[in-house]
Amino acid sequence: MNQELKENSLDESVLFTDTDISILKEAIQATICNYDPSEQSIYQPALYNKNQDISLVAKIIALADIGSLGMEGIDTYKQEGGLLFLEENPDFIPLVLKQEITNLAVDNPELYENIRQRLLKRAGFHVNFAKSRLKRFPQEIASFPPATIPILTSEIFRYLNIETIEKIELTTPTDEKTPLSKLIAFFQSGAVN
Repeated sequence: MNQELKENSLDESVLFTDTDISILKEAIQATICNYDPSEQSIYQPALYNKNQDISLVAKIIALADIGSLGMEGIDTYKQEGGLLFLEENPDFIPLVLKQEITNLAVDNPELYENIRQRLLKRAGFHVNFAKSRLKRFPQEIASFPPATIPILTSEIFRYLNIETIEKIELTTPTDEKTPLSKLIAFFQSGAVN
């Protein structure tokens, strides 16, 4: 990183110090997620490792990395869910762009069902991840300075509460018989127009 900066800048004050690079590496490592099958959700193990004390900066970046629901609310959370689905399922993109989804049930019922099942699974994860964030959050912020905890819970992650989770549970289509069109409409409704 510094090498590229040295090549493109005359001002050495813009270079990263060894401490800067260490903080960046630690923060990136703190964002790495594991899957918890009991919650059917992901979490960041670095926030739970009592044998490794990570910096406050790394903790904040880790929480922000998976904290859009708490920080920005349901619409952003849905939008990110839809974008993650597209990132993980690139075969879906041309079907949408070419508007082949509307006739897919007739033209290719097997593919229709495959995509429907994948979106249904994403919808289930959407609910489980929200529940997991609410459940895990108190433990994840417990090591923060006590004076910051009320700010984190009531200002920064103000949407991470039981009311938000209940609304997600009520509005997310998770019924096994949900048609593909309804699943697509759900995730598109969180998209920025």
